[in-house]
Amino acid sequence: MWFSPIVCSMMKYESKPKGPQKAVMRAVVWLQIFIILCFLGYSTYSLFKGDFERALLPYPILIIYYLLFARSKIKNSPSTENQDHSVRH
Repeated sequence: MWFSPIVCSMMKYESKPKGPQKAVMRAVVWLQIFIILCFLGYSTYSLFKGDFERALLPYPILIIYYLLFARSKIKNSPSTENQDHSVRH
């Protein structure tokens, strides 16, 4: 059976990491969660202190994070456009 290079590359990314690679990915995920929570905590603390300039400081960083990392994961995932989600009676 013949597969296009795009399908082969998507199949490569769908495989689950094993062993040390899985541990490293978990550590990176926990680090990202910790950093995001620190940003949100700092923002909340600054809002309660009344310093609105410092409270809004983390949000551009979080937007850049989303655009760089989260959107790239969406682009690498397989498309669901070909799936029919309509309900037929």
